[in-house]
Amino acid sequence: MRIAEVSNGTVNSVIDTSIQTSYKPDILLSVPGYVEAPSEVDPGWTYKDGQFAPPPEPEPPTLDEAKEAKKAEINMAKWAQIDGGTEYNGIHINTDADAQRLANGAVTQCLIDNTYTCQWKMTDGSYATIGYAEIIGVATVIRMHIQTCFDKEAGLVALIEAIPANAPDAVEQVQAIRWEL
Repeated sequence: MRIAEVSNGTVNSVIDTSIQTSYKPDILLSVPGYVEAPSEVDPGWTYKDGQFAPPPEPEPPTLDEAKEAKKAEINMAKWAQIDGGTEYNGIHINTDADAQRLANGAVTQCLIDNTYTCQWKMTDGSYATIGYAEIIGVATVIRMHIQTCFDKEAGLVALIEAIPANAPDAVEQVQAIRWEL
């Protein structure tokens, strides 16, 4: 049995008592705001006068809304790729904010002392002793990885902005733009 929790005419959640066995249907249905629901009902549906109805189809976005949504999507994809790591001499290295900070600190120390070496923790948990050349190499690869992501974002934003407002399928053109790895 499926039971919908309804408030202000909107289904907020649905409980499937065959899966969520800790719920007792007869007790739950005695609580105001809980009603038995057909299998197709999901959160967001409306409930009025004992009848469920699917949510209305959303209005299609305007071109400006589509552009802003796509830019936000691309921004999130950029940060996911930045944080996803990259390769240096065949070894996967972290590129998240902590890795950037640590690499920058090591580079700073190399600028102070070009004989500096340190134990660098690899993504597999092992350690390697690295010196000036490797530290500069790791930091350079991290920086190049990050810059490549920002450059890619800039290019995609330029594509978005170049779509003319009078194009009959302008919204679809914007929505078709993808961040490809």
